[in-house]
Amino acid sequence: MEVRGQKLNILQTVKQRPPSDTARYCDLLKNPNENKQYEVDI
Repeated sequence: MEVRGQKLNILQTVKQRPPSDTARYCDLLKNPNENKQYEVDI
C-alpha cells in the first residue's frame, strides 16, 4: 500500500489463507460460546 495525494493505493492483492495456527485451538462449530482469546506462539 502507498499513500499518494491523500489517497490509499493498493499495490498488490493476494488470496486469503485459512488461519492454520489458531484453527487447532478454537473450534466455534464445536464450542459456539467460546470467548477465550488465544495467543499463538510463532
